[in-house]
Amino acid sequence: LVAPARRAGELWRIAYPFHHFGNGSDTGGRPVAQARVYYVRGPVALQDVAALTNEEGEFVLSAPAEGTYEIGISADGFAPAVATAAVRRGQATRLELQLDRPARR
Repeated sequence: LVAPARRAGELWRIAYPFHHFGNGSDTGGRPVAQARVYYVRGPVALQDVAALTNEEGEFVLSAPAEGTYEIGISADGFAPAVATAAVRRGQATRLELQLDRPARR
């Protein structure tokens, strides 16, 4: 399931009570639109769910349980990246995911 993030200030949600939200940007701090943000690993079995960043690079990804997650981000023209973040009840977790262009050969 892939669902696009909405405009700034709007959240995409599925029926989970915990959320990761943040921005995807390049190493220069410029937003990367249409990057795929997804769970790599978590404390429970995870469905294949992803969010796409909006024009400002923003995303919201819902988590099924409290715990520590590995979150991946990928976009055309960039090397994929993975970050680790913890989700706690009643708290949204903000992430700044950075994409790097692969080295040229």
